[in-house]
Amino acid sequence: MASLYKDPKSPFWYLRKKASNGKWKSVATRYRHGIASETRKAREECAAASLEESRYARRQDAWATWVPDYLKARYSNADTRRRVLNAWDRLSEYSTEQKIHAPQNVTYRTCMDYLPWRKRKAAHNTALLELKILGVVCEEAKRRGLISTNPALRLGIAKERGKEKPELTDDNIKTIRAALRKEPAWMRHAFEIALHQGCRLMETALFFEDLDFVHDRLHFRVTKGDKPFTIPLNPLLKPVLKAIVRLNKPSSGERIFALPSNAARHFHRFFKKLSKNSITFHSTRVTVASRLARAGYSITKAMRLLNHGSELVHRQYQRLQAEDVADAYEHLSFPTDKK
Repeated sequence: MASLYKDPKSPFWYLRKKASNGKWKSVATRYRHGIASETRKAREECAAASLEESRYARRQDAWATWVPDYLKARYSNADTRRRVLNAWDRLSEYSTEQKIHAPQNVTYRTCMDYLPWRKRKAAHNTALLELKILGVVCEEAKRRGLISTNPALRLGIAKERGKEKPELTDDNIKTIRAALRKEPAWMRHAFEIALHQGCRLMETALFFEDLDFVHDRLHFRVTKGDKPFTIPLNPLLKPVLKAIVRLNKPSSGERIFALPSNAARHFHRFFKKLSKNSITFHSTRVTVASRLARAGYSITKAMRLLNHGSELVHRQYQRLQAEDVADAYEHLSFPTDKK
């Protein structure tokens, strides 16, 4: 905001304001301090400069002029970029409603008020993730000199512990498969690939050239965290993949089937319709991890198969039951208390 100040060596008021190039500059006014009428005119000139700064800020620093392009450039992974831009759409909706047109309008209060506003339609952790994106944007605004501090940084809001995703039972799998016969083909394809390979939903839409039926391998190039990996092809999935290829006839550079942008939402509604609210698509991944653990499969190899970066994360996917450790006492022995 423009401001007036006195130079001890000059009888005139000086005006400090931001130029159209975004840089601050100081200029002498024609008005003398110590004279009420001229001081009033100097203040009027200062107010006019502040108004012009505001107009310029709305025009040049407004979210719409740079944020979408910045986010597209920052996130190269197509699926990550889509989620980030969806988050920005929600933030933009809130900003428009609250008349927050540029980074300069963001305060700690507006960040905190976003949480209850967003939780009317979304989960706590979803709102928290979107606030994280706001923090990323504000940090870039700070680097560009649009703001001096980032009000969306380190808000101190804790994540809510999500509901534990259950392992699928054989009966669950049969019920889901039967219900999927009435759903779009891509849902059936995605479910079978994830169930047999333990991959994520975003990873199921494989590229045609990443199917190696000669050496029975699959390569996942679009992954969470941009960590491509290759794993053996589950023999039970091989005929399913060949059927998908025959049906869709993909070429090199194409996916074997297309996932819609809101694929996760489709599955959420699907499981809700089945009255299995605790089950999510990620339950397929939990099922693979749990069944491998139950079979005594090496945790190091299981992590490699599921592309898990840490043992801590991998263990969170295991759902061993009481009956799975019923033989534990056969491996324990203690000295008897005989006298």
